[in-house]
Order: sequence, then structure tokens, then C-alpha cells
Amino acid sequence: MIPSITPPTDNLYKFISLFGLTILLFSVYNISITFDASAKSKMGIEDVKVSLQKALYEKSQSTNDSLRTDKVSTHFRPGKIRQMEQDLLQIEHFIASCQLDPKDEIALSGDISKISVSLDNLSVKQRGYIGFGCIGLALMIYGFIKWHYKEQKLRDKMLEIEHAIKELEKLNLRYGKEEKSSIVESLVKMKNPETN
Repeated sequence: MIPSITPPTDNLYKFISLFGLTILLFSVYNISITFDASAKSKMGIEDVKVSLQKALYEKSQSTNDSLRTDKVSTHFRPGKIRQMEQDLLQIEHFIASCQLDPKDEIALSGDISKISVSLDNLSVKQRGYIGFGCIGLALMIYGFIKWHYKEQKLRDKMLEIEHAIKELEKLNLRYGKEEKSSIVESLVKMKNPETN
């Protein structure tokens, strides 16, 4: 049987910080998925450009230089959805200005509509995941700060006190009570040098 992972319920701030970390990791993963999908949309735009150029060539019209497919793949950065939407608008305007065959125009308009819907979907997802990631980051920072200042510092002080008590018990066993009081006084002076 696989042991289940239980959330840290011993401390509220620890739970909040780890929950925020989980949200942040989930958001980063999904943002990378939307980047991959935006790359697919960019490839769809390039396919539409190629189809348009073929239709124009068949009709023996000159191709507008702004509609040429991107020759270098380094120009594209995933997630630039606004730029891709502008490319689609430019293609639509060019199709409207050219008088293509109705069959080609309908096919190209259908492809443009599909890409436009996918870009709108990606845009909404991207904004949502970025907002979700910001909430996760804020929860994580809040939880870790509160956990450190409210819980961890107190635990560190308690451990320090326990360590000092154990050291005093060791001294008590080694030396008599007379020597113990002088050692305690020297320890107090070492901790508080301003009282000298």
C-alpha cells in the first residue's frame, strides 16, 4: 500500500506557505503548456499565410511582402498572443482586398476563425494562470515569513534554552553547588556584556 501524503496541519503558516508553493508550481506548469499551444497557433498562422500565397499564385497576383512566412524561427517567442492577433487581422484585411475565389476565401476565413478562437482561449488561460501564480507566490511568501518570525524563532529560542539547561545540569554533576553559581554568573556576564 502506498502511503498517502498528508498536508502539514501542525502549523497554519507552514500549510499556507506550502499551499502557495503548490499553486505557484501548478501555474508555472500550465503557463508553459499555454506557451506550447501558442507555438501551435503560430504554426497555424504560418499555414494560413502559405495557403493564401498559393491561392494568390494560382490567381497570378503578386504576394504582399508583409504576408511572407517567417524565414527565421528565432523571431517567434511563445506567448506573444497580441502579435499573432495582429497578424491575423492583417491577413483578414489582405484577403478582403484581394478578390480570391469564394472557395479559397471561405477556407482561409475558416482557418483564421479557428486560430482566432484558440488565441482568445490561450489569452484567457494565460492571464488566469499568471493571476493564479501571483496569488500562490503571495501566499507562499506570507506563509514562510509568518512561519519564520512567529514559529521558528520561538522554537530556536526554546532549543537554546533547553541546551543551556542541559549544560547547567552537566556542570551541576561535575562541580559542586559553590562552583556552579560562579559558572552561572560568568555565563550571564558573557550573554549580557552591557551589565559590566
